[in-house]
Amino acid sequence: MRSRLTPEPGTHIEALIARGGHVLALIAEGRQLHGRWITIDHGARWGSDTPKLPGSIEHAVLSPSGQLLAAVPPRSLHPVLIDLATGARRKVPLCVERRWPHENGDDSIDDNQLLHSNNAPRPLGFLNDGIIACAVMSQLVWWNTEGTLQPVSVSGMPVAGLPAAMIGGALVVGAGPSLAFLAPDSNWFLGYSAHDLNSLHVGASGALVGTSDQQALLLDLSPGPSPGPTLRERTRFELNRGEWVDAAPIDDRYALTTLARRLPAQSGPAFQLAVFDGLTAAVHQLLPYTARDRESSYDPDSRLLATSDGAIGLLLRYDPAAHVFGEPVRVGGAIAQGKLAVLDPRRSHGVAALAIAAQPDGLLVGELTEADLRPGTTALPRTTYRVPGELRAVDRAGDLYIHPPDNGDDVVVYARDLAVARLAGLAKFALRPSPDGARIAAFEGPRLTLLSSDGHVRWDSAQWSVADAGWTASGELVVQFPTGIARVDLETGELTDRRCGWEFGRLDHMPDSRSIAPSICDVAR
Repeated sequence: MRSRLTPEPGTHIEALIARGGHVLALIAEGRQLHGRWITIDHGARWGSDTPKLPGSIEHAVLSPSGQLLAAVPPRSLHPVLIDLATGARRKVPLCVERRWPHENGDDSIDDNQLLHSNNAPRPLGFLNDGIIACAVMSQLVWWNTEGTLQPVSVSGMPVAGLPAAMIGGALVVGAGPSLAFLAPDSNWFLGYSAHDLNSLHVGASGALVGTSDQQALLLDLSPGPSPGPTLRERTRFELNRGEWVDAAPIDDRYALTTLARRLPAQSGPAFQLAVFDGLTAAVHQLLPYTARDRESSYDPDSRLLATSDGAIGLLLRYDPAAHVFGEPVRVGGAIAQGKLAVLDPRRSHGVAALAIAAQPDGLLVGELTEADLRPGTTALPRTTYRVPGELRAVDRAGDLYIHPPDNGDDVVVYARDLAVARLAGLAKFALRPSPDGARIAAFEGPRLTLLSSDGHVRWDSAQWSVADAGWTASGELVVQFPTGIARVDLETGELTDRRCGWEFGRLDHMPDSRSIAPSICDVAR
């Protein structure tokens, strides 16, 4: 507390108005209103009084010189300009013409309805002693103190209902996640561009999030300096090709992108994979295979990629020196047309990949070891087994998450063909097992749940609009929302680090903010 001012007994402070170093208190004594200046130096003290002011005031703004007050009387559609040296109203219109809103002879407009809406004229602030910013019918209008409309060279924008403040040279209003700086001859914006996010892939190099404007951003997941930025942008992949539908990180420079293809001989969608060079913003390698779906599986430790070429499953090894995928291993046998999932051989007892094919009685699963994967050959699984139900997820150890038939809403975890755990009530949830299989993140609707490998619920939290989730190599959980990404505290389920703004700076146009969904960064921490 720097200073305290007490009004005289019998008086009441109606409002405090400040501008340009001047502070004016509007003081009511009975039914009479006048202003009293407050001097600010090493504290605050009362100064001189203004003459009596004409009538009550509902809202007012002060000119930079402290000579004029633009005010709205109660129950009035016509603001007034008051000379504080005399206390008298100037005989000029303010914000609108005198006969507004009936200047064209239209008497059908309901004045009372205008008074109780954002359409009523309202002064927002003095740009200088001669020009005032007003909100009229929700739009910004510039008016001069001579009583006429001020000419402008830029288009206006809606301002009613927004937070607003006048600084030297511009009216500042809230504009979504940004600030708008508005003047009669120029408008500019300062803030973050809040892109919509449409994908999340977590790799050894960080989290790659795809945005709605043909970009993918690689975020550093290592802890930042304290205090300092977290989830920092490490690399920006300027894809700039309208056909891409997904991107996953390979390293700091290269990403695996999925492109949509339309083939005349194929009725359904087709896809093609490419290695994209983020430094040159160009495709480094275009794989010559037509994948039957957009899903692919890449393991950063074994550097194995699982995809398909039509009906044939493919496994390819990434060469980190040449930054290309080598000659493929084709998967044959009865499971050739099934789903391929690459594993971590250190956790899966040497199994490099699983081939999983849907059968009338459940799933047929085949195991492929490192010894089976010889480029240029066709590999056949050495071991196969069956499990009943529908596949929900596969972890890197090779455990299968299955929704059994006629089993309510549960999911059963299988190690090979042996049931080892039951996840109660999660059949409709998306499941994301951790790399070591010790934890399982599940999300659906407003719920985000963490379970241990035996199916025990560690916590169950409400996180609206969760779109996807992923695990880092160190076992941290990252969650994607429509416009943001956040780390999750594994002990409590609360969001810790958050990132929603992807670009910050001054622009001549309003930064992109396409999603109308509430942002996780709007929540008070």
